Amino acid sequence: MAYQLHLDSYIATCPILVVDDQLLIRRLIEALLKKAGFDNIEFAENGVEALEKIASLKPACVILDVNMPVMDGIETLA
Repeated sequence: MAYQLHLDSYIATCPILVVDDQLLIRRLIEALLKKAGFDNIEFAENGVEALEKIASLKPACVILDVNMPVMDGIETLA
């Protein structure tokens, strides 16, 4: 039981970065993550923004689109 409480607490505060140029997709992913219990969700619209947020937020997870303007997901990972 204590393990579950710790896990629930971690999930609620675990920082996640969602990177996609389409607002609708970002909102859909946000809704799914919130339904799963994640509350600390940040967003970026392209790879340049993502790299800046990764440096400052240190997210535990990044959900990254591949096809984006400015800097795509492949360039972001390189």
